[in-house]
Amino acid sequence: MIFAIAIVFAMVIHAQGELDTVAGGNMPPPPPPPDTISTSGGAGGSTVWAKNSFRAPFDSFEKHSGDRFVNQYWTVGGDVNVNHNYIRLTNDRQNKRGWIYNKEPIKARDFSIQIKFRVSGQGQNLFGDGFVLWVVQNKVHEWSKSGEFFAGPRGFTGFAVTFDTYKNSEMAGTHKDIYLLTNNGDSELDIHNPTAGCTASYRWFEKREDFSVKDYALARVSYNSGTNRLKVEIDGANTDRFVECFDTELPHGQFIAGSHIALSATTGQLADNHDILAVDTASLNHQFVNDDESQSFLFRDIAVLESKIQKMPGGPETLTLMKLWRKEQEKHYNHLHHQFEHEIEFLRDSMRHTINKIKKAEENDAARIDKLEKAAALAAKQNIAAEIDNAKRELSSEFSSRRENDITRSRHHTLEKLQELESNLHDKINKKITEAKASGGDDTFWKVSSLILLVMIFIVVFIAYRKYKQIYDHGHLP
Repeated sequence: MIFAIAIVFAMVIHAQGELDTVAGGNMPPPPPPPDTISTSGGAGGSTVWAKNSFRAPFDSFEKHSGDRFVNQYWTVGGDVNVNHNYIRLTNDRQNKRGWIYNKEPIKARDFSIQIKFRVSGQGQNLFGDGFVLWVVQNKVHEWSKSGEFFAGPRGFTGFAVTFDTYKNSEMAGTHKDIYLLTNNGDSELDIHNPTAGCTASYRWFEKREDFSVKDYALARVSYNSGTNRLKVEIDGANTDRFVECFDTELPHGQFIAGSHIALSATTGQLADNHDILAVDTASLNHQFVNDDESQSFLFRDIAVLESKIQKMPGGPETLTLMKLWRKEQEKHYNHLHHQFEHEIEFLRDSMRHTINKIKKAEENDAARIDKLEKAAALAAKQNIAAEIDNAKRELSSEFSSRRENDITRSRHHTLEKLQELESNLHDKINKKITEAKASGGDDTFWKVSSLILLVMIFIVVFIAYRKYKQIYDHGHLP
């Protein structure tokens, strides 16, 4: 069996040039003109306008930065991230804003725009804010300013189809999930009174077990210049069943040819992933064909060819069968690649968010450490000052105590000396008196002797007092 399959694959490789002839019986159609993209779903084929459209894969890279970009007709700004399979206007983080702007104006007066998008996130009940499809006269620099209303300009000229997922408390009873805003460039934008709107379900909760990158929504915006009416249809779950949201007349006169397409999204305190998978712009009433839709015909074709193989011993039908089988495998591979890219983007974004949190925590830790170091230095200074004060007080107390002790000892020493001097003088006086009495002296002698003795006592006491005063004033012994 494996050998047979290998032979068939070899036949596929060598017969690649014959496959289109075998499958359709005709030569393949010529490539579409430069200004169109083929979206053929039948024999006649149909085209969208390439300069006003884009779709995955996005495999163009900036020469200097190496970043992916949409194509030469579109430019992006803000927090937009261009991936291989989709363009993310904002990720599921707070306070993000991003925009895509079509540098090539719409040259026709009648047109249809189909958007393939996915709004999804980790929040089950709290999420926001949404995105806007703009068809306006405003130039790209007005998106570079990242305005307040979904990162777009308030004073715009044209119309804006808003996909609003956040239910404001002041509009709880009148909230519309999709609504139309128009402006002539001079009026103040009144977001609380839209021209038209409807309720719709097009948002996906990513923590559901059955969530997949195959989950997306389609919105179709058609303008008829003859009636000056704008119609918006929504297929919120990719069921190939569009429901009319509104069909209304534009209040500011006919659509102005030469307007530009733009898409923008924002997140605030609440957040979501806002992904744009494709934008197709074509003539009014164009029959858009979904890529997944065209792939669904493969199984039917395979069944038909299998019945042919049962009647024929092999040949071109077998090669065609293998070609279809290969395409089906490529389809599954593309879905797996898309799923993988979606998950990787989530992991990358989570990693960036975690790194930013770690950096912020490091900054906070550094600030706290600096604060602690300053507090420790201040405390150390205060402790040192307190220790110095305590040491001064202790030294002063010890010095005062030593000084008192020295003074007390000096006082006692001086008193002892005075007492000793007094005792010696007393003994000498008694001795002199005794000698005088023995020699029989008169009263004059005693008077003179007593006067001399008093003078000597006064001199000794005066000297002793002066010495005591010096010791007391200077606090030290002689």
